This record gives sequence, structure tokens and C-alpha cells, in this order.
Amino acid sequence: MKRLKCLGVILMFSIGCLSAQTKAVKQMDVFISSQMAMQMTGSSNVNFEIPVNADKLIIEKEDAIQIKIQTNRNWVLNVKPLSGNLSSFTNKSKIPSKALRIRANGNSFTNLDPNGIDLIKGNKGSYQSSVNSISIDYELSFKRDQNAGNYQVILLFTLAAI
Repeated sequence: MKRLKCLGVILMFSIGCLSAQTKAVKQMDVFISSQMAMQMTGSSNVNFEIPVNADKLIIEKEDAIQIKIQTNRNWVLNVKPLSGNLSSFTNKSKIPSKALRIRANGNSFTNLDPNGIDLIKGNKGSYQSSVNSISIDYELSFKRDQNAGNYQVILLFTLAAI
């Protein structure tokens, strides 16, 4: 009888040890959010110098601003004027914003539009990627009788994931 009790205690102890270990499986979802950054350099003052003997009534300003983009998503850069005119605070004159055209990285000039235009598209990457370094050029059409002065328009650049 003593042997049976010992065997029962040893058997119960072994069963207790086996049931103390359990396993569970849990699915883990990881969300990596979109990261987008844009750096702009260059002056907000763009001087269009008109030569005295200008043959054409269009002046270009190359590399007026530089934009660097870093993102983990493919992207599009949109630009729009926040008003319909370049306004002068010195002489109260106005130039329609459509007289100012814009281009990125030497592509064709595009008219500004109050609804915005997609200026350039690119792929995810860092600031060091040449694709994500953008040079912005401006072109201004003017009339011979346009008043000299300081004109202002605010351009809104928007970086969006695509």
C-alpha cells in the first residue's frame, strides 16, 4: 500500500508539472505611418530685371528656389496662387497671376492656376536622392507699360502622397 501511495504522489506531481506550461499565439499588426518632409531654400524676393533693350516681354528667373523632399511614399508637389493677381503695394497696380509661370527641374513652364497644378511627381526616398531635389524656375510675362514696383503673390506648395 505504501508503494501505491508514493506512485500516486509521483504521478500527480508529474501531471501538475506538465499542465503548468501553456502556449498562446497572438497576431501583431504593425502600422507605419506616412512620413513626409519638405525643405525650401532660396529667397522669397525674386527680382526680375528688365534689360533696357529687351526684345521679348518674357523674363526668366532660373533656380529661384530649391525644394528637397523626404518621404516614405510616392508623392506629388502641387502649387497654387492664393490670389488671382500679383499686387503692388507701392503703386496699387496688379498683374494677373497667369502672367507668372512656373516649372520644376527644367521641364516646360506651366501657367499658375487658382485651383492648383501638379508641378512634379516623385518616388519615396531621402533628401540625398537627386530625384527628390527640385529646382523651381519662374517666368514672367509683362507689358511695356507695366508699372515698376514690388508685386506680391503667395504661392502655396503642397506635398501629397500618391
